[in-house]
Amino acid sequence: MISSGLCFLLGIQCPFHGPDYHSLWATQRGADQPLGLPERILVPLVRHVTDLRNICAHHGRLWNRGFLIPPRLAQKPVDLRATLDQTATQAPAKLYNAACLIAHVIRTVAPASSWRVDFTAHIDTHPEGGVAAMGFPADWKQRPLWQ
Repeated sequence: MISSGLCFLLGIQCPFHGPDYHSLWATQRGADQPLGLPERILVPLVRHVTDLRNICAHHGRLWNRGFLIPPRLAQKPVDLRATLDQTATQAPAKLYNAACLIAHVIRTVAPASSWRVDFTAHIDTHPEGGVAAMGFPADWKQRPLWQ
């Protein structure tokens, strides 16, 4: 199950409410399984998304920003692994890999969401060369998760 807090951070409606509702932090009981990400990937991702949210909430700059603690990169599922920039494992981390992991979570919990399309359209509004400063590989739109 996914917590309403994570749904809020990701900007999606949480379908998991009611008597079987569990906290995101209950990943030891298998809450991470519906997302297809192990706890060692999911928990740091939630912390990273919290940092992203705080930067945005305070009108901070994300373009070319480096993050001291990069999110851990998932090796499964295969399409996510193929989409992530596997060479970007050292600090300072850029926005691209976090965006990939967020897109994977949203695709999993809300398959009908237009977040990936909206995100891609927004990134397209940046000037030439701007996406490279955010850690986006030149071929990012051709990678499986963004198709």
